Amino acid sequence: MMEIHKLEQADLKPDNGLRAKRLLPWPDLNVCNEFYELAGAKFSTSRNHLVLGVDLLDRVPRDLVRFHLCHTAPECQRTNFTESELRERTGRLLVGPWNVLADALSALSSNDTGAALPTDAEGRRRAAALAERFALCYEMRRFSVRQVAELIATHVDRLATAAWAAVREPASAGNVFLEVRTLLAHAAPVLVDVAAELADNGVDIDPCRPLADAVRAFRLPPLPDARAPHDSPAPTAMLETLS
Repeated sequence: MMEIHKLEQADLKPDNGLRAKRLLPWPDLNVCNEFYELAGAKFSTSRNHLVLGVDLLDRVPRDLVRFHLCHTAPECQRTNFTESELRERTGRLLVGPWNVLADALSALSSNDTGAALPTDAEGRRRAAALAERFALCYEMRRFSVRQVAELIATHVDRLATAAWAAVREPASAGNVFLEVRTLLAHAAPVLVDVAAELADNGVDIDPCRPLADAVRAFRLPPLPDARAPHDSPAPTAMLETLS
């Protein structure tokens, strides 16, 4: 049964010995909240230093916004938001390498006969190691969306190189598709629209699925580059949490 203590006004004084009375337990850890600033200053509704998330999503695709918010999350120190940085960062770290990977997978799929591509022990080992790295980021005690975003960027770039190598040496194609599928399965909480499109196209990105001895080829949807000119005015901040 949960034991509830009522704290009187006197109990709220800093020198009241609450912990000695065991009215308040010692915490296992302290969670510090850092600021996510706008252009070097605090968000302010009174100064209209803000923009609604729905307005931002009118200008920038949702997956890019989610990736940027994860990658710049103020987990250990205060960080800063500007839309111009969002556009530059997502284009450089995500969209560019992603579309290189998408082109490579398209090339690998161009002669697809529908037959599953074999994987080998080394390919399955790399895919398992990748899944484990993501799993550590999602664990409650080590939860870090920033590290998730960093893993996405790192391995999209790495797999783009591996995929083009497989175009030249097709024997490794199965391993590449297995690793990409593993990446997509664990990136799905961030890249929600990509995940939905892949699922609609029949691509199995269940993170609980055992690593297969063979996988089918598939194509990646390209990501739009938010660095392109846009007619809408740039926002000054973001207020809402995006779902």
